[in-house]
Amino acid sequence: MPARLFVVEGARNVFLETVKRGEYDSFDGAVDFEDKDKPVTVVLRLYEVFGGHAQARLRISSHLPVVKAFTTNLLEDEDEELYLVRSADEDSADGARDSSISLGFRGFEVKTVKLVLGALPPSPSSQKRISKRSSWVNVDQDQLLAL
Repeated sequence: MPARLFVVEGARNVFLETVKRGEYDSFDGAVDFEDKDKPVTVVLRLYEVFGGHAQARLRISSHLPVVKAFTTNLLEDEDEELYLVRSADEDSADGARDSSISLGFRGFEVKTVKLVLGALPPSPSSQKRISKRSSWVNVDQDQLLAL
C-alpha cells in the first residue's frame, strides 16, 4: 500500500481540501531543491467543517523533504512560520523521519499552509561504509559506485 503524503490526525472535523504547487513557484525546467532563488513549495488548504473548535496535527510523510512551513493568507503571502516536529517513521527501514505540524482551528476556519521543500540532510543509514578489515581505510559506497 502506498504511503500517504499527508494525514490529518486528532480532529475528525478538519478536512484537507486542497494540495497544489505554490502560486509563486517557477515552472520553468526541472525541479531543483538546491536552488535557493527558486523555492519549491506545496500549498495545503484545510478547514474545520462542523463549526466547532479543533486541535489537529498534520503529519507529512518523510518522502516529502519539507524544510520549512508557514501559514499564509489566501493569496499565499506568508503570515507566520510553523514549528515542524520530526519523528522517526516506524514503517521505514532506513529510519526516515516524518514531520508534523500542530494547527488550531475555530469554527469553519480555513487555514492555508505553505510547505517549502528542499534537500534534507542525509540520514545516517544512507552514509554506509564498506571495509574489508577494521584496520583498512573505509571507502564511501557512493564514491566507489561512481567509479
